[in-house]
Amino acid sequence: MSHRVRGRWVVGGCVALCLACASVAHASFPDTWVTAKVKMALITSPGVGGPINVDTDDGRVTLHGEVATADEKREAERVASEVPGVHGIRNLLQIVPPSRKKEIRVQDAALEKRVRSALENVPNLKGVKVKSVHRGFVLIGGRTERLSDHLQALELVANVEGVRQVASDAQNPDPAGEKEIGAGEETLAAAMPGTRGDAWITIRAKLRLMTDPEIAGRDIHVDTYRGQVVLFGSVSSPALRRKASVVAAGIPGVRAVRNQLEIVPSPNDPDEALAQDEAVAEAVRRRLSEAAFAGSSIDVEVKTSVARLTGSVQNEADRAAAVRIASSTGGISSVQDDLRVGSSAGGR
Repeated sequence: MSHRVRGRWVVGGCVALCLACASVAHASFPDTWVTAKVKMALITSPGVGGPINVDTDDGRVTLHGEVATADEKREAERVASEVPGVHGIRNLLQIVPPSRKKEIRVQDAALEKRVRSALENVPNLKGVKVKSVHRGFVLIGGRTERLSDHLQALELVANVEGVRQVASDAQNPDPAGEKEIGAGEETLAAAMPGTRGDAWITIRAKLRLMTDPEIAGRDIHVDTYRGQVVLFGSVSSPALRRKASVVAAGIPGVRAVRNQLEIVPSPNDPDEALAQDEAVAEAVRRRLSEAAFAGSSIDVEVKTSVARLTGSVQNEADRAAAVRIASSTGGISSVQDDLRVGSSAGGR
């Protein structure tokens, strides 16, 4: 899998799916919206050019990939931290000196033709126009219907051979009015052709990894580009690393999996593990309480880093958000979802 933007990994079609987002009470912006905005900021930043993967959990952004210098690593973190809705940065970027491969130069007229052709071939990007091309720097304008379309346009242009930098004046809807927000996962999956299926694949992969009883889902991040999945983060053993690939490969629409997970062994002291589970269970309860799910009654039990959620919630969106909150809590390896939906719960 080798899709790059000036040496950068990017992910297309990040649609804001409520299934992977915190409730409004828990976060200012949906995680998928934050991810899309961070990627757009990195793509258009003149100081960032490395292969960068982005994943967001509860407003906490993880950056992973390669950059050429320490300054570029710091700049990527700065750019990401300024995006609205970002509540923290985990910077896993590695510094890798650039190769000696010659930069490809293309005459502006020929490059403009290539860029226009790339955009014209995508029906949902008909409103995007090329405003100017100068020495490999491309400015696009116009309007998109969705934030995911805007990101897709930036990615397509940045992937055109000869493009050195891309910027955008294109207009797209305010996040609160986006058509994707609040839409059902299955409805979007059926309606998203091409690269816009990437968001659905990412959500599916993350949920399966979160709930697998053997995989340390809290340390696994997922990025997808044109059906090709990148896994990054850490697991505790080679067997779990292999299984994570199998789980991701089993998602409908996945064309390939690039497994960049690191192996970090878990502590073997039983007393230490028990004490950690007690502390983690309390952390999960606190975060669920802060999310303030209306009419829910959620109980949490943690054993050997596996969180078991029991009780009831009012709807599937709250159920998915509760699983995501538990799985993204430090110390949780996976989540056993035994929640009931729609039962009378009272308050908690």
